[in-house]
Amino acid sequence: ITGIAHILALSGFHIGIIASIIYLLLSFISNRPLLKVIIFTISISSFIFLVGAPESAVRAGLMAILFVVGKTLQRNANALNIISIVIIITILIKPDFIYSISFQLSSISVLSIFLFFQIVKQCLETICHKKSKIINAVSLTISASIISAPVVAYYFGFFSIISPITNLLIIPIMSFGLINIIITLILSFIPFLAEIYSGTVEFIFTICINLIKFISEFNLIAIKGKAIFIPTLILSIFLIYIFI
Repeated sequence: ITGIAHILALSGFHIGIIASIIYLLLSFISNRPLLKVIIFTISISSFIFLVGAPESAVRAGLMAILFVVGKTLQRNANALNIISIVIIITILIKPDFIYSISFQLSSISVLSIFLFFQIVKQCLETICHKKSKIINAVSLTISASIISAPVVAYYFGFFSIISPITNLLIIPIMSFGLINIIITLILSFIPFLAEIYSGTVEFIFTICINLIKFISEFNLIAIKGKAIFIPTLILSIFLIYIFI
């Protein structure tokens, strides 16, 4: 209802944090780029297999690996090329993925961000006459939803009106929580410190849950029904037209 179920999917949100930490930890072998790529690839692949290789995690993991390969080869990695290559490779290896709702939504959301983020951001900055992190966050949410919203409406029969606001509130808090989880794991051999950080994580997630429950109790925050697909599709086409 609040449009943040995607946070529970192991995708770019989680893989991005883990990949950044692994890449940072491997900075001590920056003079051996090939070894760095190999260790990074093995680490990300191991994590993906450890969590059961869900479609969204496979997509995000392959993208992270390709970005690091591009950076190592000192090439400017084109995001649109990378997501296209990942989709093609994934479908060639496992054709059944093309029927997976998780894979469809994960790929479409990222593709939508790469296609529309800069356009939406420039438009909002022009309207507001300033640049800010809030505009970046709103632009990210809107650009991700432009193509994915009709797909969600088609499969699940509803359109979340409140989604941009809840994403703006919840994602930063969840990001902070995930980082604290990783710190807790790193400090697990020091029980006292690990307990402090685990308590922080529990407190952060409690805030998120209560906030989501509070928002979801409001009326008219989502439109439900099998007929919602066509209006959502028209709205997306209209937004693309307006922003472009």
